[in-house]
Amino acid sequence: MDANGDGVADPYNPVDAIFTAARYLQAAGASENLSQAIFAYNHADWYVQSVLLRAKLIGGIPSQLIGALTGLVEGDFPVAAPAKYADSSVVSLAKHKVKGANAAEAIDSNPASKGTSIFAKRGSAVIAVNDGKIVKVGQNATLGRYVELQDATGNIYTYSELGKVSKTYAVPDPVKITARDIAAGLIDRRVLATIEFLSASGLDPYVSGLECGHSLTGSTGTDAAGATGSSVDISKINNIPVLGHQGPGSITDVAIRRLLTLQGSMRPDEIISTIAYKGQSNTLALPDHKNRIQITFTPDYGTNKKLSKQVKSLLQPGQWVQLINRISQIPEPVVPIAPSTYAIRTSSGRATP
Repeated sequence: MDANGDGVADPYNPVDAIFTAARYLQAAGASENLSQAIFAYNHADWYVQSVLLRAKLIGGIPSQLIGALTGLVEGDFPVAAPAKYADSSVVSLAKHKVKGANAAEAIDSNPASKGTSIFAKRGSAVIAVNDGKIVKVGQNATLGRYVELQDATGNIYTYSELGKVSKTYAVPDPVKITARDIAAGLIDRRVLATIEFLSASGLDPYVSGLECGHSLTGSTGTDAAGATGSSVDISKINNIPVLGHQGPGSITDVAIRRLLTLQGSMRPDEIISTIAYKGQSNTLALPDHKNRIQITFTPDYGTNKKLSKQVKSLLQPGQWVQLINRISQIPEPVVPIAPSTYAIRTSSGRATP
C-alpha cells in the first residue's frame, strides 16, 4: 500500500512496508489473535515466536527513554562555524615524539565531567542544539558569560565562556490564536500529529476544542483545559458523536485504544472521557466528558519537570555515554529515496491504513 502518499506502493520503502504489514495483520485477525495472524503470513511456529519476542523486547523499552532518544536525533551542533574539541595544548601533544614501545600520547579524561569545550574562531555564533527556552542569562567567575537553555523534556544546558551575550532580543508580540497560527507552529506539534494519527488510522476526528477558535460557552462544552495549544477536544469520530457512544466497543473506545498505542514523546499526558482503562495511568474518567475526548500533553519547557525527572531516573550520565557509544555502532539504515523496481504505481492517491 502507498502509505507515504508518493503515488507508488513500494515493498522496499520502510513506510509503505510497515503500514502494509500492519494492514495485513489486521485483515488476518490480529485484534482477536495476534499469533494466528502472524502464522497466516508464515506457517512456522518458530517464526511466530521470533516475531512476538522481538515485539516484546521493543515494547519493553521505557516510553521516557524513547522520547529522550527522539530528542537526540533532532540536535544541531552548538557552533555555527568551523570548530574543534581540541585546544592548542592538545594539538601540540600530537607533534611530540614519544620514545619507547608505545608511541601513543595518552590524554587523560575526567569521568566526572558534565561538559565539553568547543573551540572556534573568535566571534563565531553560538546556536541552540535544539528547540528550547532561555531560562537564565548571567556572568560569574566560574562560567564567564553564560546562557541556560531548557529543552522540551526539561533538561537544562549551560553555554558558558561566551564572548558576548545580547542584552535584548526579539520576542513575538502576544496575539490571538487563529487557524492560520497552526501553520505558524503556535499549536503544539504533538496535538497536530495526534489528529493526523487518528485520521490516518481511519478514525476521522471532529475537533471541537483547540486554542484557536474555541468557545468556552459553546455547545461543545469545552473547558479552559481543553482549549490550549497543548490540548485538543474531539466531539465526533467518523461523524459519530462521542455523546451517547462511550463504553466498551464504542467508537470512543476504539479511538482511545488507538491513542494508547502512542509512545515516547507522543504519549498523551492525559486521555479524558468517561472511560478509564486498567493499567493505563494516562486515562481518566470524568462525568463532564460525556460529549468529548480530551487529549492533553505536558506543556513544553519550564513546566515539564515531571518528564525531566523520569528521563533522568532512567540512566545516569555514565550510562548515557555507554548508550550513545552503542548506538553509534549500529549501522545507519539505507532508506531509498526513489521507488524500487518492485514498486506498483497507485491511482487512487494516498491510501488509508
